Formats: sequence, C-alpha cells, structure tokens
Amino acid sequence: MSKYAYLDWLDFDLAISRLYDRYKGIEFSGVYGVKRGGLALAVALSHQLKLKFLNKPNTDCLWVDDIIDSGATFVKYDGKCKDYCCWVARKTSNKYYSVVLSKKWVVFPWESAKHTDIKEDYRKYVERIT
Repeated sequence: MSKYAYLDWLDFDLAISRLYDRYKGIEFSGVYGVKRGGLALAVALSHQLKLKFLNKPNTDCLWVDDIIDSGATFVKYDGKCKDYCCWVARKTSNKYYSVVLSKKWVVFPWESAKHTDIKEDYRKYVERIT
C-alpha cells in the first residue's frame, strides 16, 4: 500500500461537484482561494457557483484551499470569512468542510510526479510533523 495519495483531474472535477452541491444557494460575496494550492479549486468553484473570484478574503466570502494539513494557514483566516472548505484535510473539524480525509502525502494533479521529488518532499514533511 502506497504512502502517497495521487489525485487526478477526474478527482478534481468530483471535488468541485461535491463543493458545488454543498454551497449552491448560499449567498457569498465571492470565493477566495489561498495562494497557491487553493487557486485552481477556488477559480473552478467560483465559475460553478457563478460568484466573483476574490483577490482578498472578506467576512462574507467562501474561503478555499487545496489541503488543511497542520492547520497553520487555516488559523490565519479563522473567523475572518463566512465559510471554509478544502479538497483534502488531515482531520475533521466543525470549522471547515473537506471533501476527502487523508493521512497520506497528497500529490495533486497540478503537481507532476515526473517533475516533483515526491520522496524528498515526503521526507521533509515527516521530519516537520515528528
């Protein structure tokens, strides 16, 4: 069993569909995506929900990121936006919605395994959390 979770563009489309189903009909001023990983997800979701893509978060926006791992990025924004979501989270929380829970090292479709040293990235990650 692999210690890596490889997500592809079909998984991306399914995540957007799940997020759309959850947030359709809810009023937001727009969608804010955390730079860099959250951008692709936020742009696609803003199109689906027919909402503006925001360059800055605000108290009435939907905050989006690709992953909530340690929670450090999320904590910076907690309480500053209307709602929070991500594609992948390490653990569940009542403060944000996640499409997928995974303890594995995640490789997103925009991270080409051919051009990324996944083993080295994973080693650094394990060093950081232990």
